[in-house]
Amino acid sequence: MTRPETAFGIEKNLTRYGDIGFSRYLRRAFLSSAGYDRADLDRPIIGIVNTSSDYNTCHRQMPEMIDAVKRGVLEAGGLPLAFPTISLNEILTSPTTMLYRNLAAMETEEMIRAQPMDGVVLMGGCDKTVPAQGVRDMVRISDARMSGTAYGSIVLHCSPEACVGGPIALVKDGDWIELDVENNRMDLLVDPDELALRRQRLQLPQPPSRGWAKLYAEHVQQAHLGCDLDFL
Repeated sequence: MTRPETAFGIEKNLTRYGDIGFSRYLRRAFLSSAGYDRADLDRPIIGIVNTSSDYNTCHRQMPEMIDAVKRGVLEAGGLPLAFPTISLNEILTSPTTMLYRNLAAMETEEMIRAQPMDGVVLMGGCDKTVPAQGVRDMVRISDARMSGTAYGSIVLHCSPEACVGGPIALVKDGDWIELDVENNRMDLLVDPDELALRRQRLQLPQPPSRGWAKLYAEHVQQAHLGCDLDFL
């Protein structure tokens, strides 16, 4: 049974018990027990994503920010309802927050679709806190994202990435790399025979056997394709 297209506020995205009237009654009864009255539940609902976590020092002021947003929503005539989502922090996450960004995006999008809300405020902050060290006379090249980089030339999102056998996996200390920004080219200046030998000897990491890491390895696309899950 589908909800009417005119569904609004608490009436949106009703839980499916097979009886719309019962779903509406149960929803209002539970929210009433939490202190919301009829006037509250007749307001448009504005969801607020809460990414606070004791593990995430970058988001330590998130509760105060959410309280400020709630005040604004109430003054504008809405009903603010905060809900949690994955909180990513670089310093206390292994191996890196890069692994979980797609999961965080997917979870957040699904909860926005699943819960009743007429609008949403996405609260977030920096998830990497490593500051730049002022190195200005070098070019940094990576197949990943880099935060806190304020100085120098940077080439990121090299694709395909090293862990699947991309060219960056063949680089060794002392190799020369030519960067041609105007022509959008980057070349590893190593003899082709040497590169072929390195590729023969290259040992790629074993793919994960289960969980989110396995799903990530099998379905998150390379950087030039957007780094998104291939089934979205």
